[in-house]
Amino acid sequence: MRVKEHNPKGNIMSISTQTAKLVDLVARVHGPNHPHLAEVKSLFHEVNNQLQAPQQDEVRSKLARIRELSNDFQTPSDGCEGYQMMDASLADYEAEVLANLNS
Repeated sequence: MRVKEHNPKGNIMSISTQTAKLVDLVARVHGPNHPHLAEVKSLFHEVNNQLQAPQQDEVRSKLARIRELSNDFQTPSDGCEGYQMMDASLADYEAEVLANLNS
């Protein structure tokens, strides 16, 4: 399930805000059963902060780690709709950030 298609350059803050809310919510709700979500949350917020003064290698590395921790954004069988939305939003966010880094 995709939250949005690739956004035009400049809409990264919109998807960032939406994704941040989902990451925070899902980490709080599912964190006890999915401890990797604490690291996903931490890395996501670090990437967001680094986008203010891009450090491309660090951003790419952290996005790769989020993808790895999230099993390529595949929601586990016990994940709720919010978890599915978070995974989809993280995938969209990754695509948007990487597109902006490459342009």
